[in-house]
Amino acid sequence: MWYWYLGAILVWLASAACIISTIVEMKQGKTDPLGPRPENFWGAAVFHGSTAILVFWMLVKALTT
Repeated sequence: MWYWYLGAILVWLASAACIISTIVEMKQGKTDPLGPRPENFWGAAVFHGSTAILVFWMLVKALTT
């Protein structure tokens, strides 16, 4: 159905916006003064991994319904 495609697109856009905003912050020098921290990495890894799985699931639903 069309709403699964729409959901997949919206989740993908949210993930892409997060990646782009992180790149912009790095270019502007807005990094943590204490340096990279593990919780920042794992938070991003979990967020982007879960959104990738969610988008894949929505696309499979769209193609099978």
